[in-house]
Amino acid sequence: MDVTTSNTSFSTPSTFSYIFSKHISNFTLHFSLIHNKTHSLKISTSLSNSSPTPSAASTTATVVTDSSTTATIVTDSSATDTSAITAAIAPAIAVVAAAKPIVSRFAYNEPRKGADILIEALERQGVTIVFAYPDGTSLEIHQALTRSTIIRNILPFHEQDGVFTTEGYARSSGLAEVCMSTSGPGATNLISGLADAMMDNISVVKEAFMLAISGRPGHVLIDIPKYVQQQLATPKFETPIGLSGYLSRLPKIPNERLLDPIVGLILESKKPALYVGGGCLNSSKELIRFVELIGIPVASTLMGLSVYFTTNEYSLQMLGMHGTVYANYAVENSDLLLAFGVRFDDHVTGKLEAFASRAKIVHIHIDLIELGKNKQLWVSVFADVKVALEGINRILEKKGIKNKFDFQGWREELNVQKLKFPLSYKTFGDSISPQNVIQILDELTNGNAIITTGVGQHQMWATQFYKYQRPRKMVNINVS
Repeated sequence: MDVTTSNTSFSTPSTFSYIFSKHISNFTLHFSLIHNKTHSLKISTSLSNSSPTPSAASTTATVVTDSSTTATIVTDSSATDTSAITAAIAPAIAVVAAAKPIVSRFAYNEPRKGADILIEALERQGVTIVFAYPDGTSLEIHQALTRSTIIRNILPFHEQDGVFTTEGYARSSGLAEVCMSTSGPGATNLISGLADAMMDNISVVKEAFMLAISGRPGHVLIDIPKYVQQQLATPKFETPIGLSGYLSRLPKIPNERLLDPIVGLILESKKPALYVGGGCLNSSKELIRFVELIGIPVASTLMGLSVYFTTNEYSLQMLGMHGTVYANYAVENSDLLLAFGVRFDDHVTGKLEAFASRAKIVHIHIDLIELGKNKQLWVSVFADVKVALEGINRILEKKGIKNKFDFQGWREELNVQKLKFPLSYKTFGDSISPQNVIQILDELTNGNAIITTGVGQHQMWATQFYKYQRPRKMVNINVS
């Protein structure tokens, strides 16, 4: 339950947009920083009691800052530890202090063209690069780009080139990135890149970024008519985001009552397997900790391959039709399948009824429509995987059961499969094999290069013979 919400303005002359949450004891603090009309930053905090009994329902939490961005926390006697709250807010304060100031090219109430408003709105969202292909109907925007000292335009040779480049850049950075094209044929050339994307025709850049990065991330299409680019107007950048209906449908932070059954299933299991997808890309730290706590073998999808380092003893690398024998063996013979941030794609499952047929399935996903869509579930959790893993790890640590899971026999069974069916390839005398080239590249880069692929056999070799050490190091373009 939300106990209170309070707003405080920072006088720091900076611009930034930041959202995060921090769990302390039984409480969760949510922060959001937005730019307001005086170029200060507003931090909104809400203190939620996620315990079954809201013992501190009267608690208030207020952030008070001065020009040096120091923080004082005011709470009543029923609040949780004040020093813990201060520590939780410190990262937000540090972000504010480090933010680079943005000075508008216009006076506060000075009218300006719609194109200039658009570019300044992008600047306020932290955009520094756009991939934009010009044409007559978008020249106003390109002229406005030349007046920006913050945003650099990278000119693609084709709109399709622009959208796929933007997609790859977004996948590797983990941020919302921007491409632009003109109407007519220019817009239709974007279709391949947007085919699997969520499209929503909105006119407010701040709302577009919120839609793009919240919930299940995806593309947002903004249509800006030429008359809007040319019309003079006075922007109101401090206008609150008006997406109450959308925000109300976003997943909530799961409480321990939802996560406890998962821990119980792990304790009962003899042959568990972790099935990791692209929905875990922002949860690598939490997932690594989870694996460390219980010693569970990890199989990844193509999109989730770099989430957990593939050189670790618990890694089974990729599963599915192009995956390893031992990853598929683990899923087929598991008695518990923890499916985190995955959608049970047919490239992974093959015949759905035969996939993990012996296992109880636990599915955590940020998109409600994915839960139970393809497989019957034992437990489903509608939540951000990162937040859910934080909660599960807290339960495991609180119970003090690290190293009390006995999966050694199961891992040895899988090690037999690794030795029996290793990844290999044929050699042809002095000829250079592509698999060997990828292995040498891995050795030279220590698994830290960003590998980009299209669709084809080279993509499969890149998944099998390059050993990824960090998230977002494999970028697959035009992958469903």
